[in-house]
Amino acid sequence: MFAAAVAALSSSSSSSFSSSSSSSSIDNDQMLYQSVDVCDEQALGSFLDAVVDKFGRPIDMWINNAGILDPIQPLRQMAYQDFDRNLQINLGGVFKGTKAYINHVRQSSKQHEQLKDATLVNISSGAAQKGYAGWGAYC
Repeated sequence: MFAAAVAALSSSSSSSFSSSSSSSSIDNDQMLYQSVDVCDEQALGSFLDAVVDKFGRPIDMWINNAGILDPIQPLRQMAYQDFDRNLQINLGGVFKGTKAYINHVRQSSKQHEQLKDATLVNISSGAAQKGYAGWGAYC
């Protein structure tokens, strides 16, 4: 139930991301790498706090993108615990991540004028458009 979480400071500097690591101008001082359990509201809140502590400002954008596809098997053979785990991460994680970010934005807006616009992005799978055999817990 863990997802890799990365936060980058956006600034007016010439920093940019590149698919080629040799040409990337982002250094480790501008990054925060942390594993966060998307099903744990306290862990999500702690991650938001860690980002603010590291960069000294509120978070402008939050992207919910954690998801699992496990196990791949016919629904008739799947244990309910596996189905529930998919729901907890794929749906519950989005709900809890969204809730944590909304609380962050509301609190930060009271304390910082820097946060004028906040963006929330929820990414889904192409499987939202078409089901696949064995993906019963996912689709």
